[in-house]
Amino acid sequence: MKIKKRIIFTAVSVLIVGLGLIQFLHSGHSHSHGELFEVTLDNGKKWQTDENTKKNLSQINNAVKDFIGKKDTLQIEDLSSLHENLSISVETTLKECKMESRACEELEKYFSQIIVSINKFKNNDINEAVKALDEIDKHLVSFNDYFF
Repeated sequence: MKIKKRIIFTAVSVLIVGLGLIQFLHSGHSHSHGELFEVTLDNGKKWQTDENTKKNLSQINNAVKDFIGKKDTLQIEDLSSLHENLSISVETTLKECKMESRACEELEKYFSQIIVSINKFKNNDINEAVKALDEIDKHLVSFNDYFF
């Protein structure tokens, strides 16, 4: 019964994250140069983050670093867990965002790029997953370019 609840929770979480991203993308936000998820600064300044965002981002960073440390021994079975954990973490971060509205919108744009990489874990391809982990790691480093 526990496994069934976990599968249902995972499916609902993925659906919520996906629908939230679709709603965000179709809500009239403008994007330049064909870059669908371009994050912008607040009049040239970084966006101020709240404590929830900082805490959740730290947990995401730790999870990614943990899996990067294991990428040479990564198994197909790990990909489902990785997809689930990171999807839920991103969803939680966005749901708990207490920043001003515009800053939260930019945070959604920022995470939309990570969601694209997270979804690559569903393909059950270890090589693609390792590349996606590296993409996520590099993108996480850029957080401080936009937020403080």
